[in-house]
Amino acid sequence: MTGTLRDRPPLKALTAEDVFFPGLDTGLRLVGAFDATPRAIPPLDLAVLSAASSAAHRLETRRILLRFLRHRRFATGLCFPTLLVAVDDLGLDRSLVTIGGRYLFSGAAGLRLLARLGRGPGADEDQRLARLADALAERRADNPLRLPPASDADLRRDLVIPTRNLFNFYHFTRETLPQLALVARHGLTGDIVIPSPSREVAGFVRDQVDSLFPELAPRLRFAFGPFRAEGALMPLDTTWLYYLGEHAGSAAIDGMARRGWLWPPRRLVERGVRTLLQNATEDTLPELRARMLARLAPPPARRRRIYVRRRPGRRDRAVVGEADLIAMLDGLGFETLCFEDHDVTAQAQIVSEAEVLVAPHGAGLTNMLFAREGCLVVELSTLQTAQARFGDFNALAMTAGVRHLHVFVDHDWPDPDHVPRISTDGHVGQRLAPGQIALLRSVLTAHLAPDAHAALLAELSALNAAQDFDRLGPALAAARPRLLHEPDAEVWAANCATVRQDGAAALCHLQAALRLAPGRDQLADRALRLAARRGDAAAFAEVAGLHFLHAPAKAAALFAAKGWDAVPFGGAEDDGG
Repeated sequence: MTGTLRDRPPLKALTAEDVFFPGLDTGLRLVGAFDATPRAIPPLDLAVLSAASSAAHRLETRRILLRFLRHRRFATGLCFPTLLVAVDDLGLDRSLVTIGGRYLFSGAAGLRLLARLGRGPGADEDQRLARLADALAERRADNPLRLPPASDADLRRDLVIPTRNLFNFYHFTRETLPQLALVARHGLTGDIVIPSPSREVAGFVRDQVDSLFPELAPRLRFAFGPFRAEGALMPLDTTWLYYLGEHAGSAAIDGMARRGWLWPPRRLVERGVRTLLQNATEDTLPELRARMLARLAPPPARRRRIYVRRRPGRRDRAVVGEADLIAMLDGLGFETLCFEDHDVTAQAQIVSEAEVLVAPHGAGLTNMLFAREGCLVVELSTLQTAQARFGDFNALAMTAGVRHLHVFVDHDWPDPDHVPRISTDGHVGQRLAPGQIALLRSVLTAHLAPDAHAALLAELSALNAAQDFDRLGPALAAARPRLLHEPDAEVWAANCATVRQDGAAALCHLQAALRLAPGRDQLADRALRLAARRGDAAAFAEVAGLHFLHAPAKAAALFAAKGWDAVPFGGAEDDGG
């Protein structure tokens, strides 16, 4: 053997030769036929409602979403095959994988490896990572990905499944549990070993295995701390082969991407890989979903409306204002429950029966994997979560075919203008103000009664088109609780206020419209001119920030024509972060 777990290279001195390339490096053999070409699946159905009280927080949330929509969302989703490989000299330490002392990019461990490589940013560090990415690209270009076949003796080895830990419901369900499907797929007869960095094993782990893979439970064992095996079977996530070799799937990915390329193209750097991973899933995940749904009772004729709260008494990540939220949801026919009070099969059953699921950001939302296609999943979140975790649930949402709505509210933090850092402040909860709860109610009411909502909008639109503002104003006021999420309704209200010569009200409604639909250039121009005439610096700054974010050239032209020289909140949107 050429390497061991003990002499693996330090990450800060990593070179291209320290990365394991399937097809170029020895120590990995393929079980079955090689297939790394992804199949197209429906794209992610994602929407965002930025409802934070802080204008700066709303703008930054919009920046994150816009970057994803413009530069990172593909026109179709991708489902990658998962291969089974036999490896020699396998090492796992702190959820990183090595083969013969070389680091392997595969699955979630590959992303964690990239993240660790990128720690401690600086000019020198950025240059080192850029040189490494170039060197890896050169090795990739020489790799035809011809994997040698495994032997019959290889098939009798234990299956080793890397895991981040055995206590986080999201990571185990999303990354580890699906790989048990490889046992039946390949008729494996050995034990299944799941090495974990820590000794904590949550009860749901055995519960999931017993429920979904009862035939494998006697063969499953855990290992703790650094792990070493002279030989083993393990999953190989073909998503990463796009960066490690040349094969038919590479062209397929390029063709399926919205613009025909990934950003940055074919270079093994974290932001480019995240782009691919945010639009992709692995074929073991839909197999896990199908296995669970086959074990559940058929959903009732009348689907349930569910709010999932954290168990009362927990101090971490509280939802401030939750009592008012629950009261609102109760009025719409929602039931409130805690996933902690149900085993994993019961949780999946509950979610599979839902037409709408509302929950704060957390591991419990992993259960959206078992929702029925078309279910609306509303995730209550914050800017902190958007910065650190946006896209974590994409693969689950795509696999299930749900509608995923992120609603960003305030942090549970004393300073409303501060964005807590997870590394120093911890992962904080949400704070819901009455106006944010009312906005969510408007969204849910429209979703639950779409025909009535469409008829209401058509009636009001006709009054606006006829300029019948005497009737439109009272009609808007009467229906306002149902229209808080509709930008057109805010524009119509601004038109009524303009006729009344109420400039303050008109500007307030235009701002509200732009918060809901910030990409409307003419609306931004109108709001900016009105804010300038009224001398409303706060409104001007917020609208200008949105205008420069969505249409920097048009915004710059307007500012030049008017002689305005302020570009608040950092100016135009940057597509590179």
